[in-house]
Amino acid sequence: MSGSLSNQQQATLSAAADRIVPADSFPAAGTAGAADYIQRLLNRDMPHRWAEFVAGLERLSTDALAAHGLAFVELTAPQQDEVLEQQDGSSDVARRRFFAWLVELVLEGYYADPANGGNAGAASWRMVGYDPNIPGYDGSDGNSNGKGGPRG
Repeated sequence: MSGSLSNQQQATLSAAADRIVPADSFPAAGTAGAADYIQRLLNRDMPHRWAEFVAGLERLSTDALAAHGLAFVELTAPQQDEVLEQQDGSSDVARRRFFAWLVELVLEGYYADPANGGNAGAASWRMVGYDPNIPGYDGSDGNSNGKGGPRG
């Protein structure tokens, strides 16, 4: 089964991704398209895990409401971190597994080839100084600064 996330689920995923890889001088993971990457990956390559992923997002939302009386996206950054840390340290195996999987997917989306739907503008590549400079790659999609390092 696959599909698309509700607006609330998409916002929760993006907010969680932004806390897993927060912004500094480069954009946070959600802002850089990690949430879009995850949704695309689940639809294309893991439709059999769609319901499991949505259930994990719903548990995250439920836990935020239980702890703070607000939706995850309405929490402050420290409150969001607290809810995520509770997932990681939970005695509930499903919560721990979902959190580990979420972190893995967010990092994939943040550092992946932009052609896979994440890493918008190759932000993480610029952050680490990677220039694809592959034969035949002309940088016309804006993913290369052409100077071989972060910000040229």
